[in-house]
Amino acid sequence: MEARVTKVAKAGISVRHALPGVGKAMCWCVRPIRAMVGGLKFLRRLFAAPSLAKYIVAEKLPGPGVQSDDELLDYARQNGSTVYHASCSCMMGHHTMSVVDNELPVHGLEAVRVIDASVMPAVSSTNTNTPTIMIAEKGAAMIRASARQRLAA
Repeated sequence: MEARVTKVAKAGISVRHALPGVGKAMCWCVRPIRAMVGGLKFLRRLFAAPSLAKYIVAEKLPGPGVQSDDELLDYARQNGSTVYHASCSCMMGHHTMSVVDNELPVHGLEAVRVIDASVMPAVSSTNTNTPTIMIAEKGAAMIRASARQRLAA
């Protein structure tokens, strides 16, 4: 895989890459690659289990001709996508890996806050809509409170 590190920030690494069929937002670094290939292998083992195998006629995708890790990765690159529930990319806290604190301002920037699903600590087991609305409501309340404090000073 060809990738170049273009920027190292306190919150992580930005990677510039050119992979056909993969949106720029998808990071194809080591952990996601292992997860994708491992997930495909797991599904094959799952469907080969005796309790399920009797219901399987044949593997359609990625197909029996796709076997090696490189072939599975190529299949994932060509066909993989997100489910548009992007979250957990702006870690909250007071440590070197955090992007925002509990009031949601971006560390090192004035008047910039992240108020969306990216501040979630973990992906929700349900749709992200409701927790994102809650984050937005709390963020709006914090902005109003901050504005009131500045006006009172």
